[in-house]
Amino acid sequence: FCLPGEAGAMRAHARKEPGAWFIVKPDGGCQGRGIFLTQDVARAAAAAAKDPCVAQEYIARPFLIDGFKFDMRVYVLVTSCAPLRLFL
Repeated sequence: FCLPGEAGAMRAHARKEPGAWFIVKPDGGCQGRGIFLTQDVARAAAAAAKDPCVAQEYIARPFLIDGFKFDMRVYVLVTSCAPLRLFL
């Protein structure tokens, strides 16, 4: 959820999933600064009032590789639209 704009959608999700935890990350943060876990949507919305942030439902047992969390990114370079030419 992109807060504060999607705070209503986050509240609706929290009502459908009682007991859900959310991880809230500030929009301009880095190196884990400002990240927190909460079940309180009002706390997340209050944090977003100061600085826009992203909230995701927290996954307690994520898929790990050798005990570490990971992400996968795919970068695409589009060099032409007609004909379509791109590089992964």
